[in-house]
Amino acid sequence: DYNDGFAYPGGAFLQELMEGWTSVVALNTLERRMQKNMPISQWEMDFPLGEYPVLEPQGDFGPGLAHTSSTGFLIQALTTYWMQLSTELHADAVNVPIYQVAGWYDLFLGGTLKHYLAFKTRGGEIVRPKQWLMIGPWNHGPLTGKPGDVDFGPTSRGNMEALTVRWFDYILKDIDNGIGGEKSVKVFVMGRNVWRDENEWPLTGARVS
Repeated sequence: DYNDGFAYPGGAFLQELMEGWTSVVALNTLERRMQKNMPISQWEMDFPLGEYPVLEPQGDFGPGLAHTSSTGFLIQALTTYWMQLSTELHADAVNVPIYQVAGWYDLFLGGTLKHYLAFKTRGGEIVRPKQWLMIGPWNHGPLTGKPGDVDFGPTSRGNMEALTVRWFDYILKDIDNGIGGEKSVKVFVMGRNVWRDENEWPLTGARVS
C-alpha cells in the first residue's frame, strides 16, 4: 500500500525515502523523455532562441518530473488519490501468478505480507493458488545474507537472477522445473540459520510473542 506502506507508515511521513526515491525516478524519467522527444537538430535552427522544451514544465516532455510523488507529499489521508494506487484495496483485480521476495530487514516487508494475504484471500482465481513467498535475512537490496554486521552464512545468500529465470520458465514457458511441486512459502529462520518451507503464511502453529 503506497500510503501506509511507503509514504506514511503509521502516519509518519518518510521524507528522506520519498525525496531520495523521487529524485532517482525524476532523473530516469527525464532521460527517457529526452531520448524520445529531443530533436536537437530542429531546435538548433530556431533563431533567436525563444524556448527550450527541456526546461519547460509542459509540452512534449509532459508535466513535472515527479508530479505523482509531489502530489502525494501533500496528501496524507487515505483519500481517492491513495486508494487508486493501492494494490491491497484492489486485490480482486489481480489475477496473475506472483512470486514475492522480501527480507526480514526490508522496510517494505509489512506491505509484502499484506499483499500476500490479500491476494491469497481476495485475489483472482489464478493468483490465489499460484502465489509464492520468500523471506530471507536481507534488507531492501542485494541478497547477500549480510544486512549489517552479522553474516548469516552461505546458505542465506540469494540469487535473484536465477530465481527470476526459473520462475518465468515455469510460468511463461510451462517448463516443469520443480517449482510447481515446492511449498509456496520459504522463510529463513535467523539464529538457526536454516530455510523453512511451508504451505502458508502465517506459518502453521506460529505464536505471537
